[in-house]
Amino acid sequence: MLNPRLRFEAADAFKYQPPQTVDWLVCDVIAAPQRSIDLLLEWLREKRMRNFIVTIKFKGHDEYALLETLKRDAAPLCAEFHLKRLTSNKNEVCAFGVV
Repeated sequence: MLNPRLRFEAADAFKYQPPQTVDWLVCDVIAAPQRSIDLLLEWLREKRMRNFIVTIKFKGHDEYALLETLKRDAAPLCAEFHLKRLTSNKNEVCAFGVV
């Protein structure tokens, strides 16, 4: 956090709008999966960032189908788009990519 090129914003993740395009959106918010997906899609559509890492947290397995919708809607807005379940993240998926 002491790096002068890093800026941390303590704000409502779902209301925050950067004054200009940012290099990175890094989002690890405890929220319903649809809210995190909607946030990512909004930022992609409005070209608010150049790169992103967004953690999507699930309570169970019944909402995994949301990932298919995310892939369909996000991939065309990105130069690179990936979904990955990291080993230590039991019921989370990371969406990451380049706009």
